[in-house]
Amino acid sequence: MTRTSSRWRVVLALMVAVVGFAAPAGVAQAADGGTAPPPLQDGFGLTQVDTAQGGPTNFSITVTTPEVTGKHHIKIILPSGYYDDPARRYPVLYFLHGSPDDPVQQNYPALTTSNQMITVIPDGGPRGWYANWLNQHTAIGAQNWENFHLKQVIPFIDANLRTVAS
Repeated sequence: MTRTSSRWRVVLALMVAVVGFAAPAGVAQAADGGTAPPPLQDGFGLTQVDTAQGGPTNFSITVTTPEVTGKHHIKIILPSGYYDDPARRYPVLYFLHGSPDDPVQQNYPALTTSNQMITVIPDGGPRGWYANWLNQHTAIGAQNWENFHLKQVIPFIDANLRTVAS
């Protein structure tokens, strides 16, 4: 065996070891062992602009996107046993709460009591109607709410949490 092939075997062994200890994609873990929301990675056009607010199973994030002008909240409610079984995946309920409420203010008991699903409450804007606006040249700027929800929020959640993506 040559010295070069020995080095590559060591590098490969280290890579396998590192990958073995890292959480697989789509698996969130509480940031501090149980008292903070899980870390979520930006993607699909969404950029987190503030630190997540709340606890490990009921929290909100603030995002920006070129699809919809401004900052927008997404509230996420995980089942109470989410961190107990890292192999378990959950279906997702996307709760479209209506106008003009902020998702952070949504506190219906039924949304927080299920241990069978993840609940996601994305912002819908004060007049978004969950659709891409025909006229994008308004005083408030881009208003592509359909793109925000279907092409950004859903794949973002699927990439960051243990969802049943179908």
